[in-house]
Amino acid sequence: MLEVNFSEFFKGKNIIYFKTLDSTQSYALELISKNKPNDKTAILTYNQSKGRGQLGAKWLSEPGENICLSVVVYPKYLNSDQQFLLSQMSALAVFKFIKEFTQADVKIKWPNDILVNEQKIAGILINNTLQGAKITSTVVGIGVNINQSVFADELPNAISLSALEGRKFDLKEMVISLYESFELFYEMLTSGNHQQIQSMYLNHLFGLNQRRSFTLANSTVIEGVIRGVQQDGRLIVEMSGAFKTFDIRELKTNL
Repeated sequence: MLEVNFSEFFKGKNIIYFKTLDSTQSYALELISKNKPNDKTAILTYNQSKGRGQLGAKWLSEPGENICLSVVVYPKYLNSDQQFLLSQMSALAVFKFIKEFTQADVKIKWPNDILVNEQKIAGILINNTLQGAKITSTVVGIGVNINQSVFADELPNAISLSALEGRKFDLKEMVISLYESFELFYEMLTSGNHQQIQSMYLNHLFGLNQRRSFTLANSTVIEGVIRGVQQDGRLIVEMSGAFKTFDIRELKTNL
C-alpha cells in the first residue's frame, strides 16, 4: 500500500493508492469497520480484479487504463429515507467530470450510470450503513473508463474518454479532477441544497419525457415515458396513460 499525499489538490484529504486491489469498495467498507478513516478518504487503484457493480454484477476494467475509486463519507445529517440524494449527488459529480473533457452528449441513466452518446462510460455503486433512521457511513464506488480502447464482448455498449476524444489522458490528473468534482457536489449536499441536486439530476436524466423501452425483472419488454424520479429513487414511468413507479430491481431502461 502506498499513501499518496495530493494535499495541494485535495485540500489536505487523503487518497490511499494500491497498484492492484480486488475491490476499492470492499476495502473501503473494511477500512470503515476497523479504522474509521476521515471524511472523503478515497481508495484508488488502476488495477481492480474483482470490481463490483449494481445488483451483484461485476465491474470489468482493463488494468492500468481506467479509474477505480471509492470515497468514504459520513452523511449523518441524512435520514434513511434520503439515501437517493447520495446517488444523485454522486452521479452529478461524475457527470460534471466527464463534461469537462468532451463536447459529446452526456446523460445520467437512472439510477446512476453515466452515458455518452448513449454508451456507458461510468458506473456508480452506493453502499450505505444505517443506524436507526440515520445514515452513519457511505461508500461511493466510482468506475470511469478513461484510456481503455477494447472492451470485453459482455460490454458491447461501453465507451471511454480516449475512444471519444482520440487521445490518451493522464490518470493522475483525471483522478484529481474527479475528486474535486465529487467534493463540489458533496459540499452542495452537506449544505442542504437538496432541491438543487434533485433538479439538476432530473435535467440531465437520460430518456426524460421520451418514449423508451424497458425490461422488467421477468424479462418482459415494455414501452413508456420517463416522467421523473421519486425522492426514494423509484423511477416514474407513464404507460398507457397511467403512472407507475419502479425500483432498480424491477426495471431496466434499454438503450
